[in-house]
Amino acid sequence: MSFKKGDKIKLLNDAVSGIVIGFMDNKQVKILTHDGFEQVVKLSEIIHASHQQETKMEIVATLNAKGSDGLFLAFTKANERDDDKGLNLFLVNNTNYQISFAYSFKHENYFVSKESGDVAPHEMLLLDSLTLEMLPEYSCIKLDALFHSKMPFIAISPVSEVVKLNLTKFYKSTFFANNDLLNKPSHTINLYKGSTLSAKAENDFKDKVNELVKSKLEKKKGTVAKSHNYYQSLREMEVDLHLEEILDNTAGMTNGDKLIYQLNYFEEKLNEAIANNYLKITCIHGVGNGKLKSEVRRLLNEYNNVSYQDGSYEKHGFGATIIYIKHN
Repeated sequence: MSFKKGDKIKLLNDAVSGIVIGFMDNKQVKILTHDGFEQVVKLSEIIHASHQQETKMEIVATLNAKGSDGLFLAFTKANERDDDKGLNLFLVNNTNYQISFAYSFKHENYFVSKESGDVAPHEMLLLDSLTLEMLPEYSCIKLDALFHSKMPFIAISPVSEVVKLNLTKFYKSTFFANNDLLNKPSHTINLYKGSTLSAKAENDFKDKVNELVKSKLEKKKGTVAKSHNYYQSLREMEVDLHLEEILDNTAGMTNGDKLIYQLNYFEEKLNEAIANNYLKITCIHGVGNGKLKSEVRRLLNEYNNVSYQDGSYEKHGFGATIIYIKHN
């Protein structure tokens, strides 16, 4: 990052701002702070003040429903004139999910947070206003995003994308092109290629959820209640960790995501059993590559009040572990 005399700057790790008034060597500059003091600082500790100017984020448009599904960064010209050097950077959410995001730029070896917030489904948000001269300082930007919804939804893994910009292309007349997403010439960068459900598919999904809830309620109503002593006498629990038993849908989940979900589910059931004075748990983890079984037993080793052994081979082969819980 280059500086010249008169540049307005800000210290990265302090509230101090000021202007460059001289250079000590190729690693240090002298600045005049906003409160009138001269100070020598390292080049690596300062950035141009424009980086820290607050960008007033605002929802600027509801998107064209026919546009491509997904999450995008979009650069547009601030004005339509060919000689205009102003740029706007938008976060474009063309999914059915609410998205919480954090936007950063790279300075030296670190990322500096610029903006964070939320953008609603099928809306675009103004993230930043730049000029062509500022682009070298924004040649590497980062966007982190979480997908969520108030309605039942299919889980999507978080997005964490580092984007390196090819600055020479910003000066080409063909760089900003018309597309089916925005109503103006733009350059879009795909962060997540959507798998958004169609309106019909989404309604079908909601109907299935409602049917499932209704079915469970009806079963509960038709069940003859057993006495407390009956349940207390059992004091045993079976926990099946097969994904189809604990998750309705695994779309978008990596193998690592699935393993973490299974372990969290097992730990929740184990703690529940301990809290309710259960004596025995049959954990059905299957055989597979042995990773889930190994992680379950590693977790059990962290508890002082449990012991375990292989489950019944006749019932589960090598795919189960019996856990015994000791109570004081």
